[in-house]
Amino acid sequence: FHFSVLRPLDNSISRIEKMMDKFEDRANREEQARHEVEIRLAEVDQRARSAHARLDELTSVLAAQNN
Repeated sequence: FHFSVLRPLDNSISRIEKMMDKFEDRANREEQARHEVEIRLAEVDQRARSAHARLDELTSVLAAQNN
């Protein structure tokens, strides 16, 4: 009974545990990558806002010079 039922069942459970560990590792890496992308996106957004503010300033200066 042990060799015909329990051993294959134990082997299957071990394989499933290994697959779950790999899945968890992959999910953690993807979560970390997503977090890094969010940080980069926030940085790009801040730079874009800063650039727009500078462009608005330049536009104001040029408009004042032309009047």
